[in-house]
Amino acid sequence: MKKREAIEQFGSGAALAKALGITKQAVSQWPEEKIPEKQELRIRYVLDHSSGKSVSEDE
Repeated sequence: MKKREAIEQFGSGAALAKALGITKQAVSQWPEEKIPEKQELRIRYVLDHSSGKSVSEDE
């Protein structure tokens, strides 16, 4: 998952950071092309258990 895609799921980097319980600075340090796998899994979990919305798994 690209950082841009992750941020779009939550509307902003700040909202993404809050949902994951991390700082905005941590999100800003993620690589643009592929976020850390651990964080991607956490994002998928949060999305699946909050709104029923899920992101595609092909990236």
